[in-house]
Amino acid sequence: MANRLGFTQVNDLGKYLGVPLIHGRVRSATYGHILENLRARLSGLKPSSLTLGGRITIGGDNEARKLSGVGWEEACKPRDLGGLGLKKPLTMNKAFVMKLGWGLVDKLEALLVKAVRGKYGLPHQLGPNDLRKINGSSTFNSIRKVWKPMLQEMRWALHDGRTIRFWEDAWVMGFKPLRDLATRPIPRDQLAKPVAEFLNMDGQWAWPWFQSRLQCR
Repeated sequence: MANRLGFTQVNDLGKYLGVPLIHGRVRSATYGHILENLRARLSGLKPSSLTLGGRITIGGDNEARKLSGVGWEEACKPRDLGGLGLKKPLTMNKAFVMKLGWGLVDKLEALLVKAVRGKYGLPHQLGPNDLRKINGSSTFNSIRKVWKPMLQEMRWALHDGRTIRFWEDAWVMGFKPLRDLATRPIPRDQLAKPVAEFLNMDGQWAWPWFQSRLQCR
């Protein structure tokens, strides 16, 4: 494949703008070089040439210099409260992973999305449990962990109702999927039916087809 496409196959992609290009699982040692570079730069600083704040941050004295640890909770506080105004890494990572998950739903024509969907055999319409039993790459497993919370914040645009499942998809504003609100069991052959099939010839709701399974007012 590499020869056909004209690519060179390597075991290490190297660095880009000083940052290593990750092509495997991220481990604690992946970014160890950043700490080493930081320690090397700080070791050449003389405390006497720093401001009072710099000396407090670095700590130590002329004979023994050391770094003073600061917790993430402190660093992520706003600057006017003594922090650095950083965003919490776990929150940012969750947001980025949700963005990747949203791509599986919204960017169906993207080559990467087609490859991922094909690799894991994902259905066209992805529901809350479609990723639950799939064990894949570290990135895919991260998407799987945030999949349900992401779907809970997502609502479908109804349009003609031919691609939205009446019972399975969250298409009613302010409600969960109607399946979760049903007062009676829903036959399996009904779960995948689109919204359009619950309308009559005049475009009005065919209430007798679903009224008995929902608390309709």
